[in-house]
Amino acid sequence: MRPGVRILLAGAACLLAAAACSAEAPRLAHPRLVRLWNQSTLENLENENRLAELCPESLAAERREACRREKLQSTSWSLALHAKPDPLSARLGALILTAAPGKGLSYSFVPAGSKSGVLFQPDQYDPDWGYGPLSDHTILDRKGDWVLLPSRPFPRPAWVNLKAGLGTEPDVYDPLTAGTVYSLNDDKLTLEKATPAGLLLRDEVPSDMSCGDPAPDYVEVKSPAVLFLWKELYDEAGHFRLTAAYPRGC
Repeated sequence: MRPGVRILLAGAACLLAAAACSAEAPRLAHPRLVRLWNQSTLENLENENRLAELCPESLAAERREACRREKLQSTSWSLALHAKPDPLSARLGALILTAAPGKGLSYSFVPAGSKSGVLFQPDQYDPDWGYGPLSDHTILDRKGDWVLLPSRPFPRPAWVNLKAGLGTEPDVYDPLTAGTVYSLNDDKLTLEKATPAGLLLRDEVPSDMSCGDPAPDYVEVKSPAVLFLWKELYDEAGHFRLTAAYPRGC
């Protein structure tokens, strides 16, 4: 069974629930991702590696120990989620971003009126923050400093003003590069080309990998590229399903 068959079945399920799919996943075209971190969060993560600089031995032992405890504390940012790109619109809750030095980034959703949160991972995520970090999420739309995040874990698509929450403008980017290997379910597929209808993907061969042999001493047989329609590449809520197969390089 070719890799696309399983995805087509998922797309058929979405069509059976067309109302829900169209309401929650309106963007069935070229994806955009936003980085759910910035330089401030990265600097906090780096504190563990900078302890000798931040808490030098010239400090008295007691003061140096207090400095170390302070610099290794987690820091959290609360990003308000709204129904519309307007701070006066209905508030859906908050996205809590926590940077723990030496441990990485974590995310939770706290619904409006609740004190407990639900942990979740961004669509593109690597727990080892040293590689990037990679903590990026699909967006459905953008209005200035506001971006629209798909539902799940939120009860509906939610708008967040990243400049208000993190102090920097949204870092939105195109995650697709021809020749890159991506993961889709259990398959590793190489992107040949993006088209208005979807993506032309083929099975990975060894030379596609960043650490692979660019000139193997055998003839590589590349399978024909298959067109995956955009609707096959998003889930029912609008999260982009393709992820980098080798986010750490190899």
